[in-house]
Order: sequence, then structure tokens, then C-alpha cells
Amino acid sequence: MGESVTFDLKALRAPFKPEDIEWRVQRSGLKGQSGWVQVIAYIDNRAVQNRLDDVVGPENWRDEFDTSPNGGILCGLSIRVNGEWITKWDGADNSDIEPIKGGLSNAMKRAAVQWGIGRYLYSLEAVYQSVYQSGGENYIQIWKNPKNKQGEPDVKGYWNPPKLPSWALPIRAPGDEKKAPTASSLITGTAPKDEPTIDNPPTGAQIIKIKTLYNAIKADPSMREKWLAAILTDVQAAQAIEKLEAKKQEMEAA
Repeated sequence: MGESVTFDLKALRAPFKPEDIEWRVQRSGLKGQSGWVQVIAYIDNRAVQNRLDDVVGPENWRDEFDTSPNGGILCGLSIRVNGEWITKWDGADNSDIEPIKGGLSNAMKRAAVQWGIGRYLYSLEAVYQSVYQSGGENYIQIWKNPKNKQGEPDVKGYWNPPKLPSWALPIRAPGDEKKAPTASSLITGTAPKDEPTIDNPPTGAQIIKIKTLYNAIKADPSMREKWLAAILTDVQAAQAIEKLEAKKQEMEAA
């Protein structure tokens, strides 16, 4: 039996930074003389591995692979909890591009979802984005008949990644700015109009602790309620407590 290590597995479920989110074109088409794309959000395997390293430590997780009955790939993702290895399995078919590598990566990402990593992304709907001649981040070519890509494409242009809803954004670390943290420096985004569709709302105990810590680090009191309104889930609340406690310890050590 290995050494018992304590960590918060709920932190695995925390939203990723927007820069860690990738967007894949699911469909594309034409509307008049302009193009459009329908995109979905996903994370790559590197983001999964980094999340595991950050939350449980590289020595407390491992993966293993096997072949599924239908020829795909199964991944068992294990985390050492209280000295015992717990494994959760899931699988994926080999991908069309780099079949083996893609299959391994997809299987691991699916197994990670069993632990809650990136599970919230399944609640994000596909988003339509316009294609512009210039000024976008991602280049695309669109044919009127996608099954017969002969000759020049009907539209060539660029599309931009969509903005994530507030409930799908992470808490920022206090102290990103030199001045006392405000709502905008502690959490990405502002109080949202959309409602969370996953997880549970913050508990009363979490809200009380956040208010106490917020006051302890001498943050802007006029922004406290606005900042609290932007914390929609218990996972975001747990992130806020962790960041505020770190800021408090930093101030006490100074």
C-alpha cells in the first residue's frame, strides 16, 4: 500500500482556461456569398495530463490501455486515493487521422471524463460562427458541395473561436494585478445572464468562507457582491476559496 495523500478530487472538474479549449469544425456551409461554421469545444490530452499533475500530482495517477472487442482502444485511468489505486475505464474507436495515436488520446480523454475532467464541455452546445475574408484566427475553405471539392472553394476565409459562457470559465488567481483584487481580477467574466446547467450551486458554507477570506485580503468591498454573483457552481466556489487562501497566506508571509 502506498503513502496516503489527501487532495480534492472535485478540483478535477474545474473549468479550463479559455486558451486550453480547442474548437473543432463540425459542419460548414454557405449563406448567400458568405460562409459559416458550426464548432464544438474540446480539450486535448495535454490539458488532461496537466490537470492530473496539478490536482493529484504526477506520482498519483497512471494510465493503461487495452484493445476493445470492436477493435477500438480502452483506457483505464487510475488515481491513488487514500493509498489505494482506483481505476475508471472508457474507450474510443481509432481516429481517421493517425489512427493509433488518435485512438489512445481519445480513449484517455473519455476515461478522464469519468473522473469529471472536462465533463462540463458536454453541456456546451455547438456554436455557429461567421466566416470573414480576414481578421479571424482560423482559416477555412468551404465548397458549395462538400462531397465534391473540385476546383476553387466557393469561400475562403477565417473564423474566430466563440466566447465561453460564464459558468464554463475558471477562477483567476488573486494577485494577478498589483492592486487589491476586484471581481474582474479574481474571476474571468462578469455576472452572467445565463444559468449553469451542470454541477451544484455554491453551498452556504462556501459563500460564508469566501466572504470572510475576501475581507481578510482587503479586496475592494464595493465589488464583493458582484464578484460573488459571478460564482455559479460549487466547483468555482472551491476554486475561489483555494485562490483566496493562497493570497491570504502570501499577505501574511510578506
